[in-house]
Amino acid sequence: SYLPGNTAKITVRADEDYRIKSLTVNGKAISAANKQTDYSFDLKDLIEDQSVVALFEKYVVATPTPAPTTTPTPTLQPYDPWTESPSPSPSEEPEATTEPTAVPTSVPDAVPTVTPSGDSNTGNNITGTTPVVNNPSTNQNATTSTANTKFKVTAKKKGKGKITGAGSYQIGKAAKIKIKANKGWYIKSIKVDGLNIKIKKKLTSKTIKIKASMLVKVVFKKK
Repeated sequence: SYLPGNTAKITVRADEDYRIKSLTVNGKAISAANKQTDYSFDLKDLIEDQSVVALFEKYVVATPTPAPTTTPTPTLQPYDPWTESPSPSPSEEPEATTEPTAVPTSVPDAVPTVTPSGDSNTGNNITGTTPVVNNPSTNQNATTSTANTKFKVTAKKKGKGKITGAGSYQIGKAAKIKIKANKGWYIKSIKVDGLNIKIKKKLTSKTIKIKASMLVKVVFKKK
């Protein structure tokens, strides 16, 4: 799972002797991935669940047909009567063979690489990598900024409940924000820098991880 606004890097990789037959993201076909064995791409600015479906097919690389071998015909020297003995017949040479030239198998060019659902029948693997969380308010990478060494998480609430974990943190570490409603109350909504976090109905507790300066707003409602 990813925080809102994150970027997910997706890799689709076929097993040996397989290749990608089709790839769709939220129902939209990605034709560039067809007939590839390895395909990667990015899902940017995530705000909701994504659906990625990959189908694989088996294929066999064509083997080149060798060229037929040829045997040279020996040439006999003419007999010279003025010499003491006739010219000897040429010694038998081993048959010469023409080696076939291997035809290289074309390899598809590498293409940039989506969130995938694998094909469980073929055992193909699809993996995603966790992106670096960016600070939406400053558009700076929180883990590589050289201007600051810390980031700050601010929390605000409405209703009866507790929010713990807000404060300053070293860049590169994750802040664990724990949200818990009081007895008889539940969490109605959670927003991080204005973006809604999807939660279950009448949830009473939730923990989120943040790696950049952000504002967390929580609304508690009485049951």
